[in-house]
Amino acid sequence: MKSSESKFLDGKIAWKIEKFNFVSDDSGYLGAIEIKKNFGFSANRVFFIKDLNNNSIRGHHSHKELKQVIVCLSGSFNMKLDNGRDVETISLQADDYCLYLDGKVWREMSSFEDGTILMVICDLEYELDEVIRDYNQFKAISG
Repeated sequence: MKSSESKFLDGKIAWKIEKFNFVSDDSGYLGAIEIKKNFGFSANRVFFIKDLNNNSIRGHHSHKELKQVIVCLSGSFNMKLDNGRDVETISLQADDYCLYLDGKVWREMSSFEDGTILMVICDLEYELDEVIRDYNQFKAISG
């Protein structure tokens, strides 16, 4: 996978592709992501997305403060990312890479392969997460 990283104007990382450790032997593979060590936050929520329709487009939002690590456990999909300055589409697949994503990034997911399963690891509990669903409001705070 091609290395990808984008920063906000203040120098903080908006998104980055990160390789995680895989250990393999005759019995299979074990993948490990150390969230606090590798991404600087503690995991307070994990959710899964599955049974996705290939024609679906999900996301269309950003967050006020949330930090996430997104892992494609099965299949593949495209993630369009916009930090108010840079726009990039990244293809994620079930391999040894994950996506760190700052909440202030507008995201849209599409082109889901049959059987795609995503795991999303978040720093905030659902009740504490402020979602921004209006693109103009996102542009106003992404400045």
